[in-house]
Formats: sequence, structure tokens, C-alpha cells
Amino acid sequence: MLVERGVRLTMTHVVDNHKDLCRYVRRAVKSGAPLVIVAGGDGTMAAAAGQLAKSKSVLGVLPLGTGNSFALSLGITDLETAIGAIVAGREVTVDLGNVNGTYFANFATIGLSSTIARATPNGLKKIVGAAAYVLAGFAARAAVAPVSLQGAHRKTEARISDLSGHRRQRTLFRPYAAHARCIAQ
Repeated sequence: MLVERGVRLTMTHVVDNHKDLCRYVRRAVKSGAPLVIVAGGDGTMAAAAGQLAKSKSVLGVLPLGTGNSFALSLGITDLETAIGAIVAGREVTVDLGNVNGTYFANFATIGLSSTIARATPNGLKKIVGAAAYVLAGFAARAAVAPVSLQGAHRKTEARISDLSGHRRQRTLFRPYAAHARCIAQ
């Protein structure tokens, strides 16, 4: 679909984990690729956007996930809209946060929602869509420790009690740690 619309692809990779995705995106950025097109959902986009932090490369988003919140925040509602945006080259700058050295875009979660996201099998998401998160949530609910947050202008700290009763405090979030450029509608 991209080639038919005049987009020249110089390299393509199919990966099944974020580690390989990050490696290929880093390699593309390091080689000076002006555009890195990534297909996937919110987790995939967050991993890819983090690799483009502070670079001149632009992220092209093909929304193939369950929720596609990141793509929707860019005005990209479906695959055809995404391809049109990539062809038109409409760039926007997105803010990236940083949690313990890992960049994220659009949102970051802790607690129950993170546990549910990790526990939801990709195969189940392909079969039942967003309902997979609800199903995984029933199992995850029992395994979540309480979290209390204290916000500050430049950082957010969390006091976390894990299930064994151990307490620890960490600085989790530094907003606007970097920027990345993305294609938007």
C-alpha cells in the first residue's frame, strides 16, 4: 500500500518482540533514516518512539494494535488515514516522558493497568479485541499491590508496597524528558 502511493521502502523487518524492534529502529536512526515506519499498537509505538528521542528521524505510524491510542492522538484513525499522512509527510512533535531510563509516549501506567496489559495474551487480543483486557483483568486484580503517588511539577514519586510488604520509594516520571517527531493527520 505504501509503495503504490510512492513511498520508497529501503529496508523492512518483521519482529515479534520489542527488543528486536528497538534494535532495528535504533539502527535506522543511527544510519540517518529520515522516516521510520512502524506497524503495531500502543506498546510497539511507545518502544519505537523512545528510540527516536532526540533524533532527526520521523516516526510513521501504522495502527495495527488493539486500542491504538497513540495513533488516535495523532489523528490517525485507520490504516488508510495513516498511509495518507505518511505520503503527505505531515510532521508533529510529541513529548516523551522518561520512567527509570525508558522513554514513553502518550501515556505511562503503573499498578493494575500495567499488570493487566502485561497479562493480556496477544492471541486473545486478536480474537476478542479490547475485551481481552477485561478478561485478563479478572486474573490480574488479585495480584496487584497498592500504590500511592505524590506529584511534583518536575517529577512524580511513588511509594510502592509489594505483596510481601516491602516498601520502597522511587522517582518514576520526569515529564518532557525529550521530544520525537511523528507523522500526523
